[in-house]
Amino acid sequence: MIHTLKMTSHWIIRLLTIGLLLFYLIMTISGYFADQQQLIYPEKPILIIGIIISIGLFALIWGASYWLSKQYVGWLVAALTLLTLPKIVLVFLFKIKPVSDMYSYNALGGSSASGDSWHWMYTHNGLDLNPLFPHVVHISSVFGWIDRLFINAPLTIQFWM
Repeated sequence: MIHTLKMTSHWIIRLLTIGLLLFYLIMTISGYFADQQQLIYPEKPILIIGIIISIGLFALIWGASYWLSKQYVGWLVAALTLLTLPKIVLVFLFKIKPVSDMYSYNALGGSSASGDSWHWMYTHNGLDLNPLFPHVVHISSVFGWIDRLFINAPLTIQFWM
């Protein structure tokens, strides 16, 4: 009885995880077509394309995982290691300035405080893929409210937080 209950709960968790991953994959793929959309959510054809691509990728990954689980994968580890070595060298050669989420929060919050609506920013690609991550939009909204109350400047947020 306990074994059956345990197996059932494992399958429920697996199916929920698969469903959640498919949802995020579909929304990410349909988010790449945001410049063709006039609404803040994917239109039907774009959503269908995202679903088909997501299911195909998911089946491919599942099949490849099953195949690799039955094979000797030492060659795969060696290949991935060899592909990683040039990346480590490139990290030291190219001086990059990583941008944290704070930049997105501040830029979107300042734009919102300046009177730009979220719909306008979305349809003019001002949000990029940020609508896929609701916390970015919510935190930016709070930053926008703080900017409206005080002043539209980055220092306001830095001192506030």
